[in-house]
Amino acid sequence: MIANISYVAISIFNGISQGTQPLISESYGNGMQQQAKFLLKSGMGISILAETSIISCIWAVTDPLIGIFNSERNELLLQYAHSGLRLYFLGFIFAGINIMLITYFSATDMAIPAMIGSVLRGAAAIILCAVVLARLFGMTGVWLSFLASELITFIVILPIYRQRRPTVKATYEK
Repeated sequence: MIANISYVAISIFNGISQGTQPLISESYGNGMQQQAKFLLKSGMGISILAETSIISCIWAVTDPLIGIFNSERNELLLQYAHSGLRLYFLGFIFAGINIMLITYFSATDMAIPAMIGSVLRGAAAIILCAVVLARLFGMTGVWLSFLASELITFIVILPIYRQRRPTVKATYEK
Protein backbone atom coordinates (compact mmCIF):
# COMPACT_ATOMS: atom_id res chain seq x y z
CA MET A 1 0.00 0.00 0.00
CA ILE A 2 2.67 2.51 1.03
CA ALA A 3 4.85 1.50 -1.91
CA ASN A 4 2.02 2.19 -4.37
CA ILE A 5 1.27 5.62 -2.94
CA SER A 6 4.97 6.41 -2.65
CA TYR A 7 5.56 5.45 -6.26
CA VAL A 8 3.02 8.06 -7.38
CA ALA A 9 4.62 10.73 -5.16
CA ILE A 10 8.15 9.97 -6.37
CA SER A 11 6.87 10.10 -9.95
CA ILE A 12 5.75 13.68 -9.35
CA PHE A 13 9.26 14.69 -8.28
CA ASN A 14 10.84 12.77 -11.14
CA GLY A 15 8.51 14.58 -13.53
CA ILE A 16 9.49 17.97 -12.13
CA SER A 17 13.20 17.15 -12.34
CA GLN A 18 12.95 15.62 -15.82
CA GLY A 19 11.06 18.67 -17.01
CA THR A 20 13.69 21.08 -15.73
CA GLN A 21 16.82 19.01 -16.51
CA PRO A 22 17.07 19.76 -20.25
CA LEU A 23 16.37 23.44 -19.65
CA ILE A 24 19.05 23.65 -16.95
CA SER A 25 21.48 21.72 -19.13
CA GLU A 26 20.89 23.96 -22.14
CA SER A 27 21.24 27.12 -20.05
CA TYR A 28 24.43 25.87 -18.44
CA GLY A 29 25.85 24.71 -21.78
CA ASN A 30 25.18 28.14 -23.30
CA GLY A 31 27.00 29.84 -20.43
CA MET A 32 23.82 31.19 -18.84
CA GLN A 33 24.51 30.06 -15.29
CA GLN A 34 22.08 32.55 -13.74
CA GLN A 35 19.28 31.13 -15.83
CA ALA A 36 20.31 27.58 -14.86
CA LYS A 37 20.26 28.62 -11.21
CA PHE A 38 16.84 30.27 -11.69
CA LEU A 39 15.51 27.04 -13.19
CA LEU A 40 16.88 25.08 -10.23
CA LYS A 41 15.18 27.47 -7.81
CA SER A 42 11.94 27.20 -9.78
CA GLY A 43 12.11 23.39 -9.72
CA MET A 44 12.88 23.48 -6.00
CA GLY A 45 9.93 25.78 -5.36
CA ILE A 46 7.58 23.49 -7.27
CA SER A 47 9.05 20.47 -5.45
CA ILE A 48 8.58 22.10 -2.04
CA LEU A 49 4.98 22.92 -2.94
CA ALA A 50 4.45 19.31 -4.06
CA GLU A 51 6.15 17.98 -0.90
CA THR A 52 3.93 20.09 1.31
CA SER A 53 0.81 19.08 -0.61
CA ILE A 54 1.64 15.37 -0.54
CA ILE A 55 2.44 15.29 3.18
CA SER A 56 -0.64 17.39 4.04
CA CYS A 57 -2.84 15.13 1.93
CA ILE A 58 -1.45 11.96 3.48
CA TRP A 59 -1.94 13.31 6.99
CA ALA A 60 -5.44 14.58 6.19
CA VAL A 61 -6.77 11.37 4.62
CA THR A 62 -4.63 8.65 6.18
CA ASP A 63 -7.44 6.30 7.17
CA PRO A 64 -9.47 6.61 3.93
CA LEU A 65 -6.28 5.85 1.95
CA ILE A 66 -5.66 2.80 4.09
CA GLY A 67 -9.28 1.78 3.60
CA ILE A 68 -8.74 1.54 -0.15
CA PHE A 69 -6.18 -1.21 0.44
CA ASN A 70 -7.81 -2.72 3.55
CA SER A 71 -11.08 -4.08 2.18
CA GLU A 72 -11.25 -6.69 4.97
CA ARG A 73 -11.14 -3.89 7.56
CA ASN A 74 -8.29 -5.54 9.45
CA GLU A 75 -7.80 -3.47 12.64
CA LEU A 76 -4.16 -4.52 13.08
CA LEU A 77 -3.34 -3.46 9.51
CA LEU A 78 -5.09 -0.15 10.14
CA GLN A 79 -3.03 0.49 13.28
CA TYR A 80 0.31 -0.33 11.62
CA ALA A 81 -0.49 1.47 8.41
CA HIS A 82 -1.85 4.59 10.12
CA SER A 83 1.40 5.43 11.90
CA GLY A 84 3.56 3.87 9.19
CA LEU A 85 2.05 5.91 6.38
CA ARG A 86 2.45 9.16 8.29
CA LEU A 87 6.02 8.44 9.40
CA TYR A 88 7.15 7.17 6.02
CA PHE A 89 5.80 10.15 4.09
CA LEU A 90 7.73 12.59 6.27
CA GLY A 91 10.68 11.56 4.08
CA PHE A 92 9.13 13.62 1.30
CA ILE A 93 10.21 16.74 3.18
CA PHE A 94 13.63 16.16 1.60
CA ALA A 95 12.99 13.78 -1.31
CA GLY A 96 11.91 16.36 -3.89
CA ILE A 97 14.75 18.71 -2.98
CA ASN A 98 17.28 15.88 -3.21
CA ILE A 99 15.98 14.78 -6.59
CA MET A 100 16.18 18.36 -7.90
CA LEU A 101 19.73 18.85 -6.60
CA ILE A 102 20.87 15.56 -8.14
CA THR A 103 19.24 16.59 -11.41
CA TYR A 104 20.99 19.95 -11.25
CA PHE A 105 24.35 18.23 -10.66
CA SER A 106 23.92 15.99 -13.68
CA ALA A 107 22.69 18.87 -15.87
CA THR A 108 25.63 21.12 -14.97
CA ASP A 109 28.51 18.73 -15.54
CA MET A 110 28.90 17.65 -11.90
CA ALA A 111 28.72 13.89 -12.36
CA ILE A 112 30.42 12.87 -9.11
CA PRO A 113 28.05 14.80 -6.82
CA ALA A 114 25.12 13.46 -8.89
CA MET A 115 26.36 9.90 -8.40
CA ILE A 116 26.98 10.46 -4.67
CA GLY A 117 23.42 11.73 -4.21
CA SER A 118 21.93 8.95 -6.31
CA VAL A 119 23.81 6.16 -4.56
CA LEU A 120 23.05 7.60 -1.13
CA ARG A 121 19.30 7.98 -1.64
CA GLY A 122 18.95 4.89 -3.84
CA ALA A 123 20.89 2.35 -1.81
CA ALA A 124 23.56 3.23 0.75
CA ALA A 125 21.69 5.52 3.13
CA ILE A 126 18.34 3.73 2.92
CA ILE A 127 19.87 0.31 3.63
CA LEU A 128 21.98 1.65 6.49
CA CYS A 129 19.05 3.53 8.00
CA ALA A 130 16.65 0.60 7.66
CA VAL A 131 19.04 -1.79 9.41
CA VAL A 132 20.15 0.58 12.18
CA LEU A 133 16.78 2.17 12.90
CA ALA A 134 14.95 -1.19 12.83
CA ARG A 135 17.34 -2.52 15.47
CA LEU A 136 16.96 0.60 17.59
CA PHE A 137 13.23 1.28 17.23
CA GLY A 138 11.65 -1.82 15.69
CA MET A 139 8.93 -1.22 13.12
CA THR A 140 8.88 2.52 13.85
CA GLY A 141 12.52 2.61 12.80
CA VAL A 142 11.67 0.93 9.52
CA TRP A 143 9.05 3.59 8.79
CA LEU A 144 11.51 6.36 9.68
CA SER A 145 14.34 4.96 7.54
CA PHE A 146 13.13 6.78 4.40
CA LEU A 147 13.09 10.12 6.24
CA ALA A 148 16.51 9.45 7.77
CA SER A 149 18.06 8.41 4.44
CA GLU A 150 16.69 11.47 2.64
CA LEU A 151 17.95 13.68 5.48
CA ILE A 152 21.42 12.12 5.26
CA THR A 153 21.43 12.61 1.50
CA PHE A 154 20.38 16.24 1.94
CA ILE A 155 23.07 16.85 4.58
CA VAL A 156 25.72 15.42 2.22
CA ILE A 157 24.69 17.01 -1.09
CA LEU A 158 23.64 20.50 0.01
CA PRO A 159 27.20 21.50 1.03
CA ILE A 160 28.49 19.98 -2.22
CA TYR A 161 26.05 22.20 -4.13
CA ARG A 162 27.09 25.27 -2.17
CA GLN A 163 30.79 24.51 -2.56
CA ARG A 164 30.88 23.36 -6.20
CA ARG A 165 28.08 25.30 -7.87
CA PRO A 166 29.09 26.99 -11.07
CA THR A 167 30.15 30.59 -10.75
CA VAL A 168 27.65 33.13 -11.94
CA LYS A 169 28.76 35.71 -14.45
CA ALA A 170 28.35 39.37 -13.53
CA THR A 171 25.70 40.09 -16.17
CA TYR A 172 22.50 38.23 -16.88
CA GLU A 173 22.62 36.57 -20.28
CA LYS A 174 19.58 35.91 -22.38
